[in-house]
Parts: sequence; structure tokens; C-alpha cells
Amino acid sequence: MNIRLAWKLAFLVTLFVASGGRAQPWVPPPCEGVFDGGIGYPGIVLGSGSVSAMVAWDPDGTGPARPLLVAAGGITMAGWTRFSSFGFGIAAWDGESWRPIGIGMKGNVTALTVFRGELYAGGQFTSESYSGAPALQGIARWDGARWRPLTGTPIAFKVTALAVFDDELIVANSSDIVIGGTNVGGAARFDGSTWRGLGTAKSPTVIACFAVHRGELFGGGYFPSVNGVAFNNVARWDGSAWQTLGGANPGVTGTVPDPNYFGPTVLAMRTYQDRLVIAGFFGSAGGTPATCIASWDGSAFHALGTGLSSDHIEALGEHGGKLTVGGTFKFIGGVKILSAFALWDGSAWESPPPSTTHPNGGSFAGVRAFETFQGSFHFAGSFSSVGAYDYAREVRNVGRISNVTGKPEPLTPLPGSWPDGFAVYNDTLYLYGVFSQVGANWNSPSLARVDGTSINLIGGAMTPAHSSLGLEDAWIARLRATAVFDGKLTFVGLFNSIDGVPARCVAAFDGTDWQAVIPSGLPDNTSLFSVANFDGTLVIGGSFSGATTVEGMANNIARWDGAQLHSMGTLPTTVWVLKVIEGTLYAGTSSDAYRWDGSQWIAMRSDANAGIKDVIDFETNAGDLYVATETSVYKWIGEQWVRQPAPNMKSFVRFDNHLYGVGSFYSSTNALNISKLDGTTWRAIGTTPDNQRPTPQTTFTCATEFHGRLYIAGFLGTKYYQGISVSSPSGIILTRYSKDTSPRFEGEPSDQCVTVGHSGLMQASLEAGAERPSAVTFQWRHDGVPISEGVGGASAGGGTVQGATSATLHIYGVQPSDAGAYDVVATSACGTQLSDSGTLKVRMISPDINADGLVDDADFALFVVQYDTMICNDPAMPDGCSADFNGDGFVDDQDFVLFVPAYNVILATGA
Repeated sequence: MNIRLAWKLAFLVTLFVASGGRAQPWVPPPCEGVFDGGIGYPGIVLGSGSVSAMVAWDPDGTGPARPLLVAAGGITMAGWTRFSSFGFGIAAWDGESWRPIGIGMKGNVTALTVFRGELYAGGQFTSESYSGAPALQGIARWDGARWRPLTGTPIAFKVTALAVFDDELIVANSSDIVIGGTNVGGAARFDGSTWRGLGTAKSPTVIACFAVHRGELFGGGYFPSVNGVAFNNVARWDGSAWQTLGGANPGVTGTVPDPNYFGPTVLAMRTYQDRLVIAGFFGSAGGTPATCIASWDGSAFHALGTGLSSDHIEALGEHGGKLTVGGTFKFIGGVKILSAFALWDGSAWESPPPSTTHPNGGSFAGVRAFETFQGSFHFAGSFSSVGAYDYAREVRNVGRISNVTGKPEPLTPLPGSWPDGFAVYNDTLYLYGVFSQVGANWNSPSLARVDGTSINLIGGAMTPAHSSLGLEDAWIARLRATAVFDGKLTFVGLFNSIDGVPARCVAAFDGTDWQAVIPSGLPDNTSLFSVANFDGTLVIGGSFSGATTVEGMANNIARWDGAQLHSMGTLPTTVWVLKVIEGTLYAGTSSDAYRWDGSQWIAMRSDANAGIKDVIDFETNAGDLYVATETSVYKWIGEQWVRQPAPNMKSFVRFDNHLYGVGSFYSSTNALNISKLDGTTWRAIGTTPDNQRPTPQTTFTCATEFHGRLYIAGFLGTKYYQGISVSSPSGIILTRYSKDTSPRFEGEPSDQCVTVGHSGLMQASLEAGAERPSAVTFQWRHDGVPISEGVGGASAGGGTVQGATSATLHIYGVQPSDAGAYDVVATSACGTQLSDSGTLKVRMISPDINADGLVDDADFALFVVQYDTMICNDPAMPDGCSADFNGDGFVDDQDFVLFVPAYNVILATGA
């Protein structure tokens, strides 16, 4: 029996909850570099459980905080957060990444709801997962920092369902509830301070779900009778007592084959097309044959097709006007589903778009919750990670059907498989590689743009080229390396075309469009792995033989001068890397490392047997040359390679005058597989107990410096022979590292135009984590001069300042002297940061728009232009929107009414 079902039938199963304390969170040394964001696993990674409940929640209503999609269940990891081994977590998706809601519970969470704007959780938990946590009796309220108990909660709560009805929180328990010495049955209500039963008679036990339909409360679960009356597992609350549904044959009875249940049970209810739909595990409803799903029209039950032939339904939702059904079934209404997710259009059953079946696998242990969030339909439960939907997507326990594409998508900005490198071009950071989840990626995207810690696919769909090197080259089109050449970002790899442009293995990207680079000369079996801009030519390396050049045939390496392909000597084996360091071109091959002396390649070895194999990267540090191979790191000392006591690097990068290496170190002491060279010692960074990762192993493949940050990308899963195992989970991981915890701005002051006498606002915000480990202080400045609180705080004779030393600056009653540039200084124990400036313009209220002393036809002509433009923040609006006399952001009829009297007065006077 799965975890959620065990909860809903808690009288059958007792869940053992381990006890114990939680280690204190790791705190970085003062001002030590920190990871300040990242994209973790696609969706939620779970232990033995699944997502049991979801709810959309806006923490501050119409305030600035992002709305959240909250998920709960047997969650052990979400995004970068690993919850305590003593319990399970609650996590929230904010549209870009997962974040924890608390540190996890000692016990499972099976129900979520929002009551009076606050988030509530229910289940069979006793406290949060740390030593000394306040006791929680199966229900808790999130106060913004911690889960808190509810006043007067009855003892031994094991909550199975939550609902809000008549401005009260309705709670169902797996056993009878005793309040003030009175047994009120399996349900109670909470008004924010006091617990009461529902009416004077006992409520049903066990209720597994609630629904509010036509203004009334309904409950379903496993309760054959209540107070001696046959209810058969479904009931209606009329405001004073529970009533049966179905006349002479009330409720649901009978069963279908299902290993999880032995008796009829209602697990989900919701309104659809003005009927109450009930679903779960049963064979008939109100005496009408209906297997596991039926609708109630107010007087009788009706079947929805032929229903299930086995298993059960656990979740109901609505998408695109259709009823969505989730559970553990494979057939419904005779339709083969294979995904435990189906839709009812009012007359027939169908699979969701596109089909959830796939030849490469993808199994669904169950779909247990639906929710609409940010305009898209979300579903959750327990999913496998491989090819469940299409070739380019991985859905992991939580997914969505996009209203834009109509296709299921994972809750991560980018699906797997793995990245090959970063590229900085036109002040934009790009990530390239293989963005496909299975062995073949015909026409899968290969290029993404990185915005902060979000990565967004932008194209680069390729058709594979044929080669003899094995799995990768037979099936996977891939961008392998890049260099800026001829003003464009030039990529090499293995492809015949990219975004519809014919191009063999070399293509250039100008930020918008692709074009071929080398029109001829490369043989059909070419595989390119490396590229460099050297002495104004494009040097390409890889695996090819018999390339046609000006000088004759070339093998494995050649150069392009913008018009012709040239020979560049001969390298005997595959060229994996080309890199220009301090004006010298280096090449790494399957058999050796080489240096170009201007006319030929020089093997870097002390004798014939001292070469190194499978070189994949070069970099220097303090004047010393380092190389990374597939198995080791070496340093060039005294004309020979000396193996270093270093973890296995996949890529080097210089950042903050230090050499960093990323890879797959397989070390429990280095959670993030990133190391920094301090002198002669490689030191792991980002080593925190809270960031340790379970299998599959994380491998970082590339890193780069961008805007003062170290960006690092990699993958999850088992990679083999330049390919990826389709039987293992895989997904892109992106993280960003700062050299210290100095304040860094995420939002900076913007230009404002304020009417004199009105209020001005300047704001700044810090990036997540930037305030650690010490508090940040702020000081606003006007034209470089610090601002003070109070009247004239920004300028002599100016408005009233509030927030001169906070992140938000208000100036009330703005005066002309307040105009100018505003910036803010953020300071912590680790450093100081000055924001960009925003300009405050002060608009005078005067119908004399051209300021010539008359309100005449010239002013009317200026008014008409602004009136036609209308919106003040339109770039086409002239003269600072000076005709917005009432300061509402528009030049409209209200301003015209203010303009006309002054216009008439001037004309009359002139006459």
C-alpha cells in the first residue's frame, strides 16, 4: 500500500515515525564564498513516497511576494534542498525553482489548504525535524518562519483531509476526535481560536476527502455507517447534521480488483458541470453500476462511462473544460491509458495530450493531486523519470500541462540530458549541449540562455550526422565547443543541419539566426569536438580523415580563414580540446598533449613513453600549466607531466585569480564536486551537510565567469561512452557561486517621473543569500550626497524623506529640488556595493506646456500629441508627459478638463 493510502486508511496501518534531533545547519565561515541559487532536480525527488497534496498559495495576497505552488507528501528532496532523514518535507515552486517550506516534518504530510490567507498542513506528524521543535498534533500553520501548532488542538490528531467552509477550517481525522470530553466523531471545525464538532451528532470516521458543492459541504471516505445509519462512505452536511446521498441505496458499494483496498472507499470529490463527482474504489453508486467514479445531480447518481476495470482513482481536477482523473489505473472506459491520468469530456474518456506512453519507458505509480497555478494545469504523484512524455522532456513527480504548448512539461526550466559548455556573447550567457532525455535527439534543442539562475531553451535543433565513433555519433546531435569568430558565436559538433540551416558540423549564431561556416571540405564522417580562434583563423579539431584543404588532405585538425580551409599539420588521434592560453595554442588528443610552435605541433613529453591520454582541458595558474584528462590532473614541471593529488576534473576555469575545477569526484566530503586550488592544495568548496546529494551522482561538466559570478553546469545520471543511460534519471543542474557574501543587488533603482507635490519611490533589492552571514545596512544618496530622514532630507526645500537607510526610499510631497540621480550603498561585514542610479524627474503642473507665459494654440498642439500617445510610460510620449496634469500616468479626458479653463482664460484676456 502506498503512503497516502495508508494514511487515509490509518485504522489499518500504523506508520512508525523515527525520532531524533537534526544536526545544526552548516554555516559558511564569515565572508566565505556561497552558492546563491540553482536549478536542482526536475520536479521533486522523493524517497519511498510521493506527492500527496498540492495547493496554490499567495503568501501576501496582492503584495510583491511571488505566488507559490506548494506540494507535500513523502518528499525527501526538492531542488537543492535535502530534507531531514527523520521526516518528510513540504516544498514550493515559485515559477522558476523549488524552495523548502520549513525543514521537514517528523512524519508524513497528506493534506494542504489555505485558510484566511495562511498555509495549513495536515497529516500524521508530531513535530518539525529538529531537536527541541514544538509539538505538532497532526496539523500545523506556517507563520513565515516555522510550522506552529493550532490553539487547543485535540490530542492524537492524524489528519486525512482539510477544507475551508463557512470561513472555518474543516479537519478530518483517522479516528474519533474528543473535544472538551465529547466525542464528535471523525471531523471537527476550527474558527481560528476554538475547536468544535460539526453539529450535535458524531461525524463520519474516516473521511478521506471534502468538497464544497452548491454551497454545501460533502465528505467521502470509508465509513459504512454513522450512528447506526447506513451512509456507505459518502455524506452531505446540511448545516446541522450529516445526511445520506442516494435514497434507498445510499452511497457507494461493491468493489473492483485492487491490491490496496478491501472495501468501497471514496478518495476524491469535486464539482464538474454543476454535478458532484465522486471517485475512489467502488463498484456502484446509489445502486447504479459505476466503477470507481460517478456523478451526483442532487437526487441521483450517474455513471461516467464504464469507469475502471481495476485499481482506483485518487485525484480529480479540471483542465480545458474537461474533468481530469488520476490514480493507479491503466484502463478507463475501455481506453488504454498506461499513465494513471485521463480526461472525461462529458461523454467519453481520453488520454491527456500528448500520449503519456512512450517506447523508451516511463511508468506512473500514481497521480494523486491536481492544481492550476500561473495559468497552467499541474499534476503530482509518483512518476518515473524517463521518457514519460516526449523525447525532450522529463517529468519527475510534479509536472504541468502548459497552456501555451498544450504539452506536459517538467517543473524545471530545462530538461536533461547534459551541458557541454558556456559561451559569453554580446553580454549574454549561453549554455549549450544535449537537451534531450533519450538516446536519440533528432531536432532537439541544443542552446539555452542563462538569466540569473534560470535557463531557457532558445533553439539550435539539429539533425544528426553519421559517424563511426559509436552511440553518440550514430544518434545524438550535439554542440561540443564554441569560439567567437568573425563577430559571431561559432559552434562545432556533430550535425548536418541546425534550426533548418544546412551546416556540416560547424555553424555560427549571431544572437538570432544560424548560418553555415565551412561550405565544403569536411568529409561525411566528421565529428568535431573542439574549436579555437587563433591568429584570426578558426581552428577546428575532432575525428576526421581526408578533409580537403588548400594544402591537400588533413586529418583531425584544420583551420578556416573565413574563405578557405587549410591544413594545420597532422595530429594522429581525435582532438578533444583546443585552447589558446597567453597566446599559445594547445591541443589535447586521445594520445597526447601538444603545443603549436607557429609551424608544427610539438608533443609535450620528456621521452617517447611519457605522453598523457584523453586530454580534455588546459589552464594555467601562477604561471604553471595544468591539464585535465579523463582520469587525472597533471602539472607541467621540468618538461614533463607530474600527476597531481587532485580530484578528477572535467573542466577548469579561472575565477577571482584562482583556478577552479569541476567534475565528478565521488566524495562524500565534497557535496558539489567543485574544487579550488589554494597554492598547491585543491580544496572543496560548497561542502555542506545539507547539500549532500543522493545517487545518481552529480557531474559538473563546465564552468565560466560571468558578471563577477562563477556559473557551473552539469547533469544527473549515468553517462557512458559519450552517451547517457536512458535507464537512469538525468537533468540539467545549474548553480552560481560568489567569491564572498558581499551584498549584491538583484533589483536596482529605476527612472521615475513624478508630478510636483506627489510621492516618489525608489527601490533596491538584494539577491537571495546576499545578506548572509551578517546584516546589511543601506544608505541612499541624491547626486552622490547621503540622504537623511525628514523634511528636505534629499534636498534643501525638498519633500519629506522616509527610508533613507532602508531598501525602499519614499519622498512625500516631491519638490523641483528633489530631481536628480538616486543610488544606494549596501554594506555588510563582508563588503560594500553601490547600486546603479535611477533618475527622478519632477513634472510641474502647468497648462502652459511650452512655458512661454501663455496657454494658447501652441500649448493645445502639444497637448494633442500627448493626448494621442496617452500612456506616460510609452517611449513615444514627448516632454516628460507634461500634460498629465492630475498625475495619474495618463493624458486623457480628465487632463483635458483641467486644460480647457486655462486655455479659455488666456484667449479671453488676449481678446
